[in-house]
Amino acid sequence: MLFGNTENRRKQFSAELKQEIYKEQRNKCMYCGRKSEIDLMDIDHKNPISKGGSNTKRNLQLLCRTCNTRKGATTDRQFRSKFKSAGVPPTQTPPATPIPQSKFDEIAKKTATVKAKKARTARQQDPFGFFR
Repeated sequence: MLFGNTENRRKQFSAELKQEIYKEQRNKCMYCGRKSEIDLMDIDHKNPISKGGSNTKRNLQLLCRTCNTRKGATTDRQFRSKFKSAGVPPTQTPPATPIPQSKFDEIAKKTATVKAKKARTARQQDPFGFFR
């Protein structure tokens, strides 16, 4: 096969499947807990296809567009771990009360600042990149 395993490629999901997941999640985004209309939510892979995830229902969840964009290609576990201080539950359930997007923004900003500081320190300790 020229392009690898076709079973694990991204695919279009049926409206029925999306509706089923929407009802199971009580019309809420799995991460921020905000209620949204179904057309404003995206089906997301908990474990991304790019990281070996599947298209099975067990690997799918609905996220608001903001949370889906923020999650990107990270896994559900990585996202929940990174944003647990914002109130994202460690289990695969939506939060009981909605979490403002500003809390996610604060944590993302802190994380970016820490990464930049580590990169600066690494460049100072190894300016020519011999040990990177």
